[in-house]
Amino acid sequence: MRDVDRKKICDKVQMPENIREFLEYIYTPFDLGILGSLDEDGYVVKEYRRSWLEHLYDRGVLDKIICDGGKVRYKAAHIAMRLECFIVVEKAYWISLPEDVRREINDRYIMNPDIWIPGRLGQPGKTEVVYPIEECLKILEHADTSYFYLAQCNCNNYLMNCEKDKYRVCIHFPASAPDINSPDGRGLSERVTREEAIEALKYTERQGLVHKAGAERENFCNCCSCCCIHHHNTGKYRDKLKNGFIETPYIIDLDMKKCKNCGACTKRCPFGALYFSGGKVVFHPEECWGCGVCRMVCPEKALQIKKRM
Repeated sequence: MRDVDRKKICDKVQMPENIREFLEYIYTPFDLGILGSLDEDGYVVKEYRRSWLEHLYDRGVLDKIICDGGKVRYKAAHIAMRLECFIVVEKAYWISLPEDVRREINDRYIMNPDIWIPGRLGQPGKTEVVYPIEECLKILEHADTSYFYLAQCNCNNYLMNCEKDKYRVCIHFPASAPDINSPDGRGLSERVTREEAIEALKYTERQGLVHKAGAERENFCNCCSCCCIHHHNTGKYRDKLKNGFIETPYIIDLDMKKCKNCGACTKRCPFGALYFSGGKVVFHPEECWGCGVCRMVCPEKALQIKKRM
């Protein structure tokens, strides 16, 4: 493929410069043929079989645009959607890529904090919130919607370095029907009842996953420190992340009179806020995110959750 054609395709899917060398790994020759035929605005203008275009839509190569009168047009989808579909719809294909290619795509783009974090630090309406399960249950129980979805943990799918069961641990509950080009609208998640969503949330608590509400407060990302981009490999953003991009309104209260120093909580805490020192459990409040997942494993009920002062 000529360099000029590669550049046009990369521009249409908004692929960052640092992963453009992997274009042919992310898209098949058939995908590239269709993308190379799009007009300057990224729309399909040639006549193709509808089944071909629907196949590309299902795989995150194309978006659907519903025009006046219900006519459907197809347009290049963003690279982020292609990658999300890649690891859900074509996971076997993703796994078959050379390990160094997957690692570079992850490090340079998918799990690169420089891509996803700076523009959201301290921005009103863009912060996420870590909640204990009690608050999450209240939100789910009173959510004014009939749309509930369970999705796979994308971070886990990309990294493949965690033994926890994260097949259906992300919970979405949009106020209205999801956009046709969203992950839920594309069928990447499973629609469930409110009750099923609540049971899924309880399951993630038993798994020791941290509950984080999205910026729109219409989803819960339930993840852990070995997978989540916000907990994992944040480097220079570590000090800015908590209460800059992610609000942590709760904190653990450790009752040392009840604590028997068994250490179960130190293994459960994903942030290193509870640790052993001199044979005793020590609580480091500055490191606590207030997720509360440590409480379930404490046999003495020495850990309680409370609002930060």
